[in-house]
Amino acid sequence: MLHVGIFILRSPDLCKDVSIVNFASSVLRYFVSDFAKVHGKEYVSHNIHGTIHLGNEVLRYGCLDNFSAFPFENFLQGLKKLVRKFANPLQQIARRYEERERARRLPEEPLPSASFRNEHFGGPLPSQFRGPQYSSLTLRGFSLDLSDANSCCGLDDGGIIVVENFVYSLREQCMVALGRQFSKLLDFYTTPCPSSGLGIFEVRNLGALRAYVMMYGRS
Repeated sequence: MLHVGIFILRSPDLCKDVSIVNFASSVLRYFVSDFAKVHGKEYVSHNIHGTIHLGNEVLRYGCLDNFSAFPFENFLQGLKKLVRKFANPLQQIARRYEERERARRLPEEPLPSASFRNEHFGGPLPSQFRGPQYSSLTLRGFSLDLSDANSCCGLDDGGIIVVENFVYSLREQCMVALGRQFSKLLDFYTTPCPSSGLGIFEVRNLGALRAYVMMYGRS
């Protein structure tokens, strides 16, 4: 319940629909009620109770990431590292921060639209493709590699593939991803709503190896 409610409220697209936001609010109310039954009312802290009101705040300010405090909390860790001695901590932070800001104003080289890394020789490499072979791809705000934890990728048509290699295609005259597509997509859960509506699936039955052209200008 907590997963579904928060997943919806942090999605910019889903939060545009008031009825979906209201559904997420009802799910979170159920979560708080059930939490008390399972763990005891004495453990319903302000943080737990506060989830009841998140739906109203999303209707006012947009998705959760629009007003999340996490970026500021993480930034505090960086500020603490700027303090090197006990005396005058605020002055130390101000000086170090200004030094960093000056460094950031220096001209930077533009980032490439796509970056392939970690060259390898392990294949697969069918005859219509050639090396070099890479095990990882980084785009703006998105990355893939051949490890089990980060090798799945969604397609524009809604399909899901497992990437097995990044190689050069003689036919397409560009770098492509070699992978296999799942032929069966199922709901991972159905309560409190079908997970497929949130883009979450249980997948089965991998197909044959084929090439997938990547749009480098998109992330």
